[in-house]
Amino acid sequence: MSNDWAGLTYLQSGRSVKKWEDLLSIAEDKGWWIFRGQGSASHTLMSSLERCCEQLGTKVVYAYDVETTVIREFVRRFHHYSSYNPLNEIEWLSIMRHYGAPTRLIDWTYSLYIAAYFALEQCKKDEDSAIWAVDLTWLHDKCRKNIKPQKGSRPKKRIDRIFWEKPKDLSEVFGDKKTPWVAPVNSLNLNERVSIQLGVFLAPCDLSISFMKNLAALTSTSDHVQKYVIPYRVRNEFLKRLHHMNISRASLFPGLDGFAESLGVYSPTVMKVSLGESKDLMTCRRRTFL
Repeated sequence: MSNDWAGLTYLQSGRSVKKWEDLLSIAEDKGWWIFRGQGSASHTLMSSLERCCEQLGTKVVYAYDVETTVIREFVRRFHHYSSYNPLNEIEWLSIMRHYGAPTRLIDWTYSLYIAAYFALEQCKKDEDSAIWAVDLTWLHDKCRKNIKPQKGSRPKKRIDRIFWEKPKDLSEVFGDKKTPWVAPVNSLNLNERVSIQLGVFLAPCDLSISFMKNLAALTSTSDHVQKYVIPYRVRNEFLKRLHHMNISRASLFPGLDGFAESLGVYSPTVMKVSLGESKDLMTCRRRTFL
């Protein structure tokens, strides 16, 4: 499943982002696009539900049953941890994704720079990372063509609800037919992280096949789906620049956990010590907790 490039084999190599100016040029060129950062340029796009099925040894064709069970279990026990009452299925799925439950939703962002941060944060030593990009205007046009009339509903009204992030459940987006395509979805009530990270989700319609095959059903060219590869050698430079733009784990994940984890990704002070550029800090380390 992880090697499933479906009809998107042209993305395997990707376009290289060799210097910071290349990233700036992409940001200027891409108007209404959405982005996803991935730690490995060799990996395909997979939902957490797909990965869950893969780890369980379950064929993807049974993903519908896994999804139904996971949602049911989460809803039944959610009240143990929170008094909040989500308004609809889309909000439930958004909250589930927020806390790490496997869902069909894949996290994307309207910010190229935030996507770049996640790509660089997650990459392993000497491994190139990647930013995936999807033309949202084109995707909305595909939504118009894929949304079919339902009994008692008007297609235009359903399309408008998707565009304004108001759908209540997945059936309102996809209808009853399980055809391969992908749609953007978001809850009207955004949780804190989605709001801060300028987030949006992409959801596949047909869970019996991979997300890549759902996406490939919409296009076979690089005009509207693209991938940019960031060489590992520029990781620290890019993280430094993003840090000065206030894009870090501390800002994207507010709270003590986000701040603490950010110290292991990039911190100017930690970098100075690691490079032996700040001997004063090294000499006072024994007095830190006094």
